Amino acid sequence: MQRQLESPYSRLINVSTGETAPEKRETVINDKIVILEDSYRKVKKLPDWKESRKMQDAAVALYEYVLPVYKKEYKELASLYDKDASPAEISRMEKEIYDHHAANFETLYAALIDAGKVYAEKYNINVRWDVRTRP
Repeated sequence: MQRQLESPYSRLINVSTGETAPEKRETVINDKIVILEDSYRKVKKLPDWKESRKMQDAAVALYEYVLPVYKKEYKELASLYDKDASPAEISRMEKEIYDHHAANFETLYAALIDAGKVYAEKYNINVRWDVRTRP
C-alpha cells in the first residue's frame, strides 16, 4: 500500500492534450476500500460448505482485520500525502501502521494461505504458492 501511496495512479485531466495528474491518495484508499468491501461481501455470501469453511473463515477474519485499518490508519496516511506533509511525518505514520498491524496481518494471511493449501491439495488444484504477490 505504501508504494501505491508514494506513486499513485494518474487520471486524465484533458482528453485533447492527454494531460494527466496523480490521483489524490484519498481516492486511492477509497477505491481500495470499495474493492475490499465488495470481495468481503462475496466471501460472506459463499455457501456454507464444510470443505471450505476453514478457508472462508480465514478470509473473513483477514477482511475484518484489514478493512478498519484501511478506513482509519490508511486514510490518515493518505491525508498526510495529500496535504504534502513532511517525509518524516509520513514515515512516522507508515512505521506506526507497520508496527501496530504487520504481525497480526501476517498471522491472518498465513492462516488463509495454510487453509488454501490444504483445500488445494485435497482437490488436486495446482497452485504455485511460491509466486510472490506482495513485497
